[in-house]
Amino acid sequence: MRPMVVLLLFGIAVASCGTAEARGLGRFASGMARGAISNSAHAGVRSYVAKNYTLDVLTVDQLVACLKRANSLDEESEELETSRVAVQIASKELDELGARIEQRGLTVDTRVKRQVDGFNADIEVYNATVQSHKARQAAFNKQVDLHNVGAALFNGNCAKKYYADDMENARKLAGL
Repeated sequence: MRPMVVLLLFGIAVASCGTAEARGLGRFASGMARGAISNSAHAGVRSYVAKNYTLDVLTVDQLVACLKRANSLDEESEELETSRVAVQIASKELDELGARIEQRGLTVDTRVKRQVDGFNADIEVYNATVQSHKARQAAFNKQVDLHNVGAALFNGNCAKKYYADDMENARKLAGL
């Protein structure tokens, strides 16, 4: 009798598919949940065939590590989405500020020093805000790059086969 081995699926492409088993899990963790298949065809039948853990078959310990990393990646994804929204809002506000300054520039009387000084002060605030926004955007981009590296490592290490009963044990050990 050949041991049952199933393929582990991951990534954003499978994130939109839902299963009852995967409900409540994030993108990466639900990808792992969808990799499990039922043993119902073999219910009540015990097989004493030794498991063969090759390089493409995950052990229980590896599955535990993959499940934990999947949860971590899902949490990072949520944090990145929050940051992305904040960066988008800041970008929109910056555009609006720039438009207001540009509009104000059309009405500044260049013969009145106080108006020119006030307008120049607004431009300095705008320029400082642009620099701050660029730094925020760069930090966000770095977070995304790090997350993508982590996701690629996860996929490389965890997109493998596993024994269905090992996944059940790994979930218990990982607290899932």
